[in-house]
Amino acid sequence: MIINGFTAPGRGAVDLTGWRCVGTDWDGKCDLEEIPDGEVERGFRLWSEKSAWEGQLDDRIPIDGDHIVIEPTWNMIYDLPIDGPIPNLEMLEINGNLTFLDGADRLLKSHSIFVRDGALNIGSEEEPFVNKATITLLGDNTEHYWAFTNAIEAGNKNLVITGTANIYGTPVLHPRSRLTSTAKPTDTEIFVAKDMDWKAGDRISIAATNMRTMDLDHCVIASYIPVSGMLTCTEALKGFHYGARTSTAGKYGVDMRAEVTLLERNVEINASTDDIGYILKEPWGCRILVSDFFEADLSHRVGSLNMDSVSVYNCSQKATYKSAIKWENALFGRSKVSNSVIHSGRGIGVIIKSSNNVELDNNSIISFYENGLWAKSSSGITVTNNEVHDILPWVDEVPVMRKYPEVWPIGGMTLSEGTSAMVVRNNIISGTWHHGFHFVASRCGETNSNWIFENNVAHTISGYGAIAANVGNDCSEVRDFYSYKDTEAALMMGTPSRINRGRNINSIDTRYGIAIHSAGPESNLNEPRAECYNCKVYGELRDNMDCAEGQVCDHCMDRTGMILNQAVSDQHDDKQIKWKKLPLFKGSGALSGQGYYEDMEFIGFEQKITTCGSTQSAMSPFKGSADYIPFVSFKDPLFTNQAKEAMVFIPDPDPGWANPTDCVEFTCTGLYNVVIKLENPRYGGDTIPIGVPTRTFQIISNNIESVSAQAIPNCEFE
Repeated sequence: MIINGFTAPGRGAVDLTGWRCVGTDWDGKCDLEEIPDGEVERGFRLWSEKSAWEGQLDDRIPIDGDHIVIEPTWNMIYDLPIDGPIPNLEMLEINGNLTFLDGADRLLKSHSIFVRDGALNIGSEEEPFVNKATITLLGDNTEHYWAFTNAIEAGNKNLVITGTANIYGTPVLHPRSRLTSTAKPTDTEIFVAKDMDWKAGDRISIAATNMRTMDLDHCVIASYIPVSGMLTCTEALKGFHYGARTSTAGKYGVDMRAEVTLLERNVEINASTDDIGYILKEPWGCRILVSDFFEADLSHRVGSLNMDSVSVYNCSQKATYKSAIKWENALFGRSKVSNSVIHSGRGIGVIIKSSNNVELDNNSIISFYENGLWAKSSSGITVTNNEVHDILPWVDEVPVMRKYPEVWPIGGMTLSEGTSAMVVRNNIISGTWHHGFHFVASRCGETNSNWIFENNVAHTISGYGAIAANVGNDCSEVRDFYSYKDTEAALMMGTPSRINRGRNINSIDTRYGIAIHSAGPESNLNEPRAECYNCKVYGELRDNMDCAEGQVCDHCMDRTGMILNQAVSDQHDDKQIKWKKLPLFKGSGALSGQGYYEDMEFIGFEQKITTCGSTQSAMSPFKGSADYIPFVSFKDPLFTNQAKEAMVFIPDPDPGWANPTDCVEFTCTGLYNVVIKLENPRYGGDTIPIGVPTRTFQIISNNIESVSAQAIPNCEFE
């Protein structure tokens, strides 16, 4: 737009109003044409035959630049050989059936594909596609934008499904493995499971394992020897990756060996990389969108995606909410994506928004930005057996430990915003910022909860392994969770419930261990409580060490196994867009609340100083606790391989808290008023804390003052 002329007095602005046309932008139409009625033909027609296109094309098959419609009565078979001419379509609209013919490799290319009312079929659940099938979406970030409804921005370079897509690749025999030997920076040889079918040219990813969050490596296989499991990468590794011959689950309850993921499937949906626009100056990702909508004649279209053993590569669009796969307003269909690998995009991995009945099972979501999986305002969502790795905070900046942009949400799986009927079970997340999981805790004792979160694992998080969202109950409970090598706490829970409870929570070598805190009004007759039952905390992992040989040492930090209860009168933060304001539990000030911990086990705090030079302790109050610190009680705790000097650390109060303007009889010196009761403590292992009582006893802070004048000699009382 060019405006040339003088500005009239008092008229210094131009108002522009955008209007979204439903339909395509390159044929000048602002409405989708009606779909004529008709039943799908019993026979079939071949894409490669001119007669199949009679009435739509002039005695030819589709060519570059065509806008093709699979009519509602058509049963079209896509049979173009991959070594023949493949047209670059502008739009493929499917209102009938389009089925890929197996028996040879197939490639379909289009700027956009719109499964409007029909079905796209690549294999089936009973007979998966055997050969190689590829859909490549074309264009840069300036080309061929379109819309099918005013309610949703379709964008461009997309596969939009408001009908049905059935996409089934051949299941791979070995989609995942674990490192069987530790790999270090500059290594090119690694060891994985033996006797797999991986081969030269395959792409894999190797997850980070210690606190250095950004150390996932991608590897193109140069060679793999099945008899030994030795795998050679074409390029040297950049990160540290812990490995061992056998799983660590027997010792720690969780396998901490690096996850190795095969990124190949015989069916792939990807984005072109050779059409780079003049604005972005880099390849533009594709995306898959599943939705429902009403046509102009009020016909209701319902989107469903059934996808198994598929690779979605180079999808998701930079600096947008157009994720690699997105369900938006998909309310009445039913979708399932399983055994697939969704990887290497420039935006968010997967979004489920205002949608119902979506199942994600056994997928790998790897190498995206800001969010791996984000679900909001949705119901009936099942997320099981998935892995999410390497979700970086900035798309155009080098990641920095603990730092992230001021956006929300940011994390591995953010699932807590207006969601219900959720099942989140047996998932693994690593290499994310702010949190691994953001979820909703269950009500205590519920067996058929509206929100199920159990048996999940988070590790190598620049932030929290998991955060329970601030949803209030009389009693909220989190159970069966494992987390290790996090720069904040394994679990953060400070909901506005009378009781915040953890069961079988396992924290392994994290900065703040388990952070379950009480929240509630001081006038409450039933004092708010933070509880933990059958929980375990572990000290330093020396095999999966921090600041390993060859690794950048920007993650050596002091750590504790259990951060003592911090009481607030309303609720603790459950998110923080400013990383400098962490930790989430730094709020305090309530004069009621207590911590009760039963059958807890502290393991491996055998030295106060870690191998990287930081300090560790089994338990500690937060160093910023200026006010009241609630009484905490441990019943039947077990200390295994516990050094006396690494048992409890109570920091000194900040001298600045006792200043002349605050001179009163009781100053902000909460750390001088810590009381920890240990009832019937037990000790085991090779390292025993000599001199510590074996019967019930209390640990109190070394209180050297009771009034400000003792800390500030010149402070006088009036």
